[in-house]
Amino acid sequence: MWLTALATIAKRTGYPVVERAGWKTRGRAPMSGAKSIICHHTAGGPSGNYPSLGVVQNGRAGLPGPLANYGLGRDGTIYVIAAGRANHAGVVDTTAHSNSYAIGIEAENTGRGEKWSNAQMDAYAKLCRELCDHYGIPISQVRGHKEVARPKGRKPDPSFDMAAFRKMVKARKGTGGSSSTTTGGSSGGTYKTVAYGKTLGKWDKGDPVRDWQDFLVDQGHKLKVDGYFGDDTVKATKSYQKKVGVKADGLAGTDTWAKAKADGFTWKRKPKASAPKSDPFPLPKGHFYYTEDPRNTVHSGYWEKDRAAIRKIQKAVGANPDGRYGPNTKSKVQAKQRKLGVTADGAIGATTWSKLF
Repeated sequence: MWLTALATIAKRTGYPVVERAGWKTRGRAPMSGAKSIICHHTAGGPSGNYPSLGVVQNGRAGLPGPLANYGLGRDGTIYVIAAGRANHAGVVDTTAHSNSYAIGIEAENTGRGEKWSNAQMDAYAKLCRELCDHYGIPISQVRGHKEVARPKGRKPDPSFDMAAFRKMVKARKGTGGSSSTTTGGSSGGTYKTVAYGKTLGKWDKGDPVRDWQDFLVDQGHKLKVDGYFGDDTVKATKSYQKKVGVKADGLAGTDTWAKAKADGFTWKRKPKASAPKSDPFPLPKGHFYYTEDPRNTVHSGYWEKDRAAIRKIQKAVGANPDGRYGPNTKSKVQAKQRKLGVTADGAIGATTWSKLF
């Protein structure tokens, strides 16, 4: 998912917001979710409002950018840098704090005894609170890099007390929404995972949506394939529906799929159904079911223990299920074997059994 609501969220703080060109598509990859917020300081220069902007956005030798989703200037200005995954966390204690799930904020501070301004700390706390409210992140998951980096002691940032900072975040009253916004969607609702075979519509998410978005892109619609059925996907769906002459309701269901399949649409991410497992052949290796025979490998129903399996065979080939393997059963088995493409010898060994069951 691409966190394209980051600018909207930042503006709710009341502090100045600078949207960096290309931020909505900047990132190492899409985010896998938004489960935590990791606070950093830049350890940058002592002068200027946000001298580390170039490094945070573009990276440095050995570490490609972006290095955070947000930057935070000394005066409280919020820089929106990347909607995708940023290289800010490194090795951490848990997946929820990794780059794929953690929103990174790099606040300008030398980290060498520089005092944090009241405006910067207030903006930091308000931004974290707005993010928590919007994405449903617990305030307990507003973490300092120094708290989550591994091995312990690897990172010193940020240079303020995180327990006290979380209290500041809690004390700030959020103003914003309660749902994720991605390039596929819009704010105001909660996305729910949808199963294959269900009609797709706004607020659905998952692989069925990705498959549908792939198709819409192939049809010429400009759309990010993020698996979230939001406003952009609704608009593209309606456009396609108008083109093919079905009700333009923005819902991808049976009528729309029928038209789409004629245009090459497939559920390409749908898991393939596993082939049903054959019932195990009940006899020892080399044994088989057949008409009465002096060989000790032949099972004709003379022994009662074989009769249940023989009845099963007889039902499968259309013979009288009496549990005794007689000439009629042999004849029916041969006919079935011909249809199955196996040797028509009238005997049921492991090969024919596996074809039948």
